[in-house]
Amino acid sequence: MRLLVLGTSNSILKGGYVDALRNRTEIAHLDRIGPGGSTSIMLPYFGAEVDFGSYDYLILDTSVNDGAFASWGALTQSEIIDNLRWLCHNATISGCSPVFLCMPNRTFLEGQDPALASYLLVASEFSIPVLDGYQAVRQMAADDDLPVADFFIDDLHLRPEVAVRLAPQLLAMCCPVV
Repeated sequence: MRLLVLGTSNSILKGGYVDALRNRTEIAHLDRIGPGGSTSIMLPYFGAEVDFGSYDYLILDTSVNDGAFASWGALTQSEIIDNLRWLCHNATISGCSPVFLCMPNRTFLEGQDPALASYLLVASEFSIPVLDGYQAVRQMAADDDLPVADFFIDDLHLRPEVAVRLAPQLLAMCCPVV
């Protein structure tokens, strides 16, 4: 499988989910574009340079920053939706299947992430699988009998050893068993 990750700083943390994906035998080729604190605004800029036809799957990990920027009033839901639609259209017409990784923001654990609804809307429009990081970390915390907040470095970053546990779920979304 050929995989592209368009991600945030969560995608560049050493020992995190991208490193776990690199170690999987199912992945023949993995590229990562991880400009750090970027939101979905970066998608048309970086995506315009990508030959999506070179990849089987695209993991998009920008929602955590979209949620933060939207809560600060620096990004609107319509901007997020437009950027996601642009990316999904361009990837899918090239034969590349997007997968959304919606990493959690510790600030929104008890509230509503302002970006999550946008991702779910576009995912439903394009029939894209979504890994909801909020549900994932809550389940991990329950399994490990630990507080959810212990799974974070800070508000926007999961601990790499926690994020690495998302890799098998991401791969399952790329290669669903039928």
